[in-house]
Amino acid sequence: MLFNWVMAVLSILSNLLLVLLVNKVKVVDLGSYTVLIYVSAVMDVIIAMSKALVVPNIHMGKYSFVVFGVGTWRWPAFPGWSQHFVFDFLFYQTFCILCYHFVYRYMVLQSSRTSSFVAELNIWHWTAMGIIFEIICNVIMTFFISHYEPRTVRKFSDNHQDWRPDAQLVNDMFNYYGINMSRPFGHFHVVYAEVDEEDGSMAWNWPIVIYTLSILGLIYMLGVLMLVCANSVLSMMRSLAADSNIRASTHQQFFRALVI
Repeated sequence: MLFNWVMAVLSILSNLLLVLLVNKVKVVDLGSYTVLIYVSAVMDVIIAMSKALVVPNIHMGKYSFVVFGVGTWRWPAFPGWSQHFVFDFLFYQTFCILCYHFVYRYMVLQSSRTSSFVAELNIWHWTAMGIIFEIICNVIMTFFISHYEPRTVRKFSDNHQDWRPDAQLVNDMFNYYGINMSRPFGHFHVVYAEVDEEDGSMAWNWPIVIYTLSILGLIYMLGVLMLVCANSVLSMMRSLAADSNIRASTHQQFFRALVI
């Protein structure tokens, strides 16, 4: 826990220094990129503080896993669960903001092409796309976990398919962490399948499997978009005219800093 708080303090100091430098050093080439830098700095601090508070931990079972906070599992059920949801919500921001950095570099170069559809998009279009992505991610997470997770206290639905907790995982949670899984506390218990101990048959929890694949698919799509934008930026930088050497050099420096 001490390590997480140390990292949170370092995040505050380093991002404060970054904001001060961006605010003091007036670089025309940055343009609206300063807004993205400010947003990234603020989100990095919030994520670091949330991680220091929750201290997220994952314990894997054979057919399930439990996500809980070392720093919050003693909290009452609803505050603890809410804090987990906030942390998961912030977790997705890392991928979104990183992707936006790559998209921004691509848009800056594309904006010089009047025939480009991308050049017609403004900050409100991209903000709307980001909000839609967030809604999709969090609606999927909230719906599937609240309906198909074996929870003692459910927050969203009483009519749900009841999946038994993984017995071995329940024992491990008590032996390793002293946590009684029968007591309501803030956690996510995700069960992929159940095995009948009598005949050995397995029943897959398909809604949870679909949920997991959906979230991974959305993150994968962001990764693909970043690769496409990175490749396009490299191609366009090579094609810049000789009289645009200064601009090309600036973009190359930004791009190297982003990738590193």
